[in-house]
Amino acid sequence: MNRLGLTGRLILFIALGMFLTQALVLAVYLIDRQDTLPGRHIFPAADQMEATVRLFDNAGPEERDLLARAFFGSGLVLRHGVDPEEEIRGRQILPRLTAGFSQYSDFMAGHEVRLTAPESTRFDWFPGARAWISPGRLQLLVQLSDETWLSVGRRLTPGLSLAGLPVGMVSALLATLLALIVMIVVWRETRPLRRLAEAAESFGRDLEPRTIPLPRAPDLRAMVLAFDDMQHRIARADRNRTDMLIALSHDVRTPLARLTLRLRKLDPELQEAAGRDITQIERVADAAFQLAQADGPSLDDKVDLRALLADLAEEAGIPLVDGKPDAPAEAQGNGQLLGRAVANLIDNALKYGATPRVVLVPGRQWHTVAVEDDGPGIPMEERERLLQPFQHGNIARGGNADGDGLGLALTRRIVERHGGALNLGDTPSGGMRAAFTLPANR
Repeated sequence: MNRLGLTGRLILFIALGMFLTQALVLAVYLIDRQDTLPGRHIFPAADQMEATVRLFDNAGPEERDLLARAFFGSGLVLRHGVDPEEEIRGRQILPRLTAGFSQYSDFMAGHEVRLTAPESTRFDWFPGARAWISPGRLQLLVQLSDETWLSVGRRLTPGLSLAGLPVGMVSALLATLLALIVMIVVWRETRPLRRLAEAAESFGRDLEPRTIPLPRAPDLRAMVLAFDDMQHRIARADRNRTDMLIALSHDVRTPLARLTLRLRKLDPELQEAAGRDITQIERVADAAFQLAQADGPSLDDKVDLRALLADLAEEAGIPLVDGKPDAPAEAQGNGQLLGRAVANLIDNALKYGATPRVVLVPGRQWHTVAVEDDGPGIPMEERERLLQPFQHGNIARGGNADGDGLGLALTRRIVERHGGALNLGDTPSGGMRAAFTLPANR
């Protein structure tokens, strides 16, 4: 239930409401019929025909004429002494319904019965369907105890009927048709919400505004316009942030170069310490530039994750564990960005962990890539913080101020641009497991 969207919930509630309503109406009808006519069968058409045959079978010749006159106008068409062969001309015998009616009661089981319906080419595959839906087209031929034949039919009257049930019961068909129309309308009217959700998901990956057709409903139109304005403002803010980071990382290099030249006049010890600080500043500037550049390249290439990970693992001198060697492991995106993301995780494992390894688990819908190590893990409360820019690990993990604090943040941004998610966890040995998922290229 929680996985259903608004459209699915509305359709489910409508269908459930209709089912409960019809079940309640049917239950009330059956209870009322059971109370007023105890011991009678459910369907009045068959029950009425059986009662009529009983009367004619137990009546004499004169009484049968009186019964025919008495039933005239009651909704039944009765004819006594008919020729069965003549009656079935232009009609077709319904074997299954005939067998079922013969077993309707012990009384009918002792008579030869033929149930016929008009021939119809449209119902040749299901000859009993039309007769069941419209009992007025049925004709019952019964051989009485004196070997004469009685024809019993229902008079066609204006209005709808279903298996002889009251006209109100047919409202289920009309209500079902109405519900289908309502469901189609609901599906159509909630289409802007689905488009809005798709646009929000796509916008979250690359921060490129999506154009959404304006719906006719005023409230939905206002929602789409508000979302459109919001995504354009976020995109402008993100571009300003990216431009600022690129400019800052570029402009800081010139004063750093001049400062490096001036350091030559200092004492060797002071010069070495200042040089380490300048190197740290340059590393942070480079990482900030890479973080800003992560939003630039397109994600339209097909990337073979298995080949990409194999090259990175070989370069780092660590093993690659392939969970499904025979399964395809392709994803859509940018191979350079994904390589940078995995390289950051490998560098982190080599720096802080022990015996690192790369793990690939291909799947039909999602691929999982993980870098595991046997070093000290990361406490639960620290994991989300370390995925933010300029954050360093704790002392237990070997954290220090030498790192730029942007590696995991850059990896997270790249993975999210590709429609995946990065999570930090523990290995069975207590080490760290940095894993992310990517949509499979289908």
